[in-house]
Parts: sequence; C-alpha cells; structure tokens
Amino acid sequence: MAIQPKDVKREENGNWQHPDLPDWPESTATTEMDDWLYEQRIRSKVIHLNADTSDQEIDLWLSGQTESLQGRSRRELAQGFFTLSIYRGDGGTFIWLGIFY
Repeated sequence: MAIQPKDVKREENGNWQHPDLPDWPESTATTEMDDWLYEQRIRSKVIHLNADTSDQEIDLWLSGQTESLQGRSRRELAQGFFTLSIYRGDGGTFIWLGIFY
C-alpha cells in the first residue's frame, strides 16, 4: 500500500489534504478516484458539516485537541479511519475519510 495515515495539513488553496493523496483536478471523474481507492484497498466515507465550520475548529479536531466537530465525534478516527481530505464546497464542509479493508 502506498498511502498510510499521516497528519493532514492545510494547503495554500484553503483545504486540507493528505500529503500522499493524488492532486486531482476538480474535473476528475469519480470513477478515477474510486479506482485509486480500490488499488489502495481503501473504503471511504464522507462526513458533511455546516458551511460555518471554522478553520480553527478543524485544526483542533485533526490534532485530537477536541473530541467533536459540530457535534460529530472522532468515533470514525477511533475505529481506524484516517483523514484523506477536508474541503469546502457550496453545500458546506466535507471530511473525506478512508479505512483499509
């Protein structure tokens, strides 16, 4: 497996991304990402948060300094999931998690 759980840091574009995650353009087809996940033997899920989630809240959650983020516990991380990316979209803030199978 090429990718392993690592600290996720905020990038210059304002989102957070695992350092070994491919730098896909926004136009990347979902099937290409699914194929990559399959090759890595990763199952993924997305957590949706409100748009008003602050950068500071996210940084505290990622560092383990808070147990919840807008009421969402770190339960997934305790179960072995790791953060692939956190990005902001029109519909809010999205945390993309992965777990090996």
